[in-house]
Amino acid sequence: KTLNIQFGYLTFFVIALPILPAVAFATNIFEMRVDGHKLLKEHRCPAAHGASSIGMWHGVFLGYGMLAVVSNSALVCFRTNLLQVESATARVWMFFLFQYCVFCGMLIITIVVEDVPKSVDIQLARQEYFKTEITEKLISGGSDVLERFRDEALRLAKGQGGQGFA
Repeated sequence: KTLNIQFGYLTFFVIALPILPAVAFATNIFEMRVDGHKLLKEHRCPAAHGASSIGMWHGVFLGYGMLAVVSNSALVCFRTNLLQVESATARVWMFFLFQYCVFCGMLIITIVVEDVPKSVDIQLARQEYFKTEITEKLISGGSDVLERFRDEALRLAKGQGGQGFA
């Protein structure tokens, strides 16, 4: 929860204080070291729970990103002298132009960058293939197939190689 709040402040006000990302990075490194020490020395390890995604936080961070674009473009256009434009109308046009250019860039990056790397896709497909193969072999072969599979897995785990599972 605290990282979520930190991300919000960081993205909304990076124009006002450009050193903020470096400060946030340093505090996160320090917090990570302190939490690591606590986990190793003071507490029991927490039980790991698997998750397929970050869930609702994806939408939260996406919303933060969009609000940050509007906030930062407003700060640049209306509160700084970075633009050499005196007219209020020109500043409003620059505000809309800047934010929609950034939104288009975000859309292009979302389209171009894959959500799941190819190596992960390959491993997931491989895992699904082995799962279906094992299930089919167990259904058709019974318990002797399970014993042969277990023996083959133990041989592979010991590094002795195997003859394959037929």
